Parts: sequence; structure tokens; C-alpha cells
Amino acid sequence: TVGAIIDAWIADMPLRASPKTPSAGIGHAAANVKAYFAAIAPAAVTPADCRAYTLARRAAGRSDGTIRK
Repeated sequence: TVGAIIDAWIADMPLRASPKTPSAGIGHAAANVKAYFAAIAPAAVTPADCRAYTLARRAAGRSDGTIRK
């Protein structure tokens, strides 16, 4: 699932991040994506799903710059 991939990516982050990597911000952004797509198989995510995610984040008051990080 997308959630499992995000968990593995975050767990692996300390092994590949440089000291300048803003890992807290990346983890926060990943948590937002995970909350929305967690149970979906990666191959099942469609462009329409991504647009719906963007609209949901905008409805929550987030700017496009924050959504795309």
C-alpha cells in the first residue's frame, strides 16, 4: 500500500539524508499523503485521486506551495 511505502521511506531516511535535509518537513508532508492514500495500492492511484487530494488539502486551507512540497 501507499502507507507501507511511506513508512519504509521514512524509516530509511536517516540512512540517506544529509545534515541539511529538512527531514521534519518531509515527514510532515509524507504524513499528509499517507493519511489520504494509506490503504490504496500504488498502482491504483490515478490522476483523479491526486487531483482530489489537492482539492481536499485546499479545502483544509493549505496553499498549493504547501501541498506540492
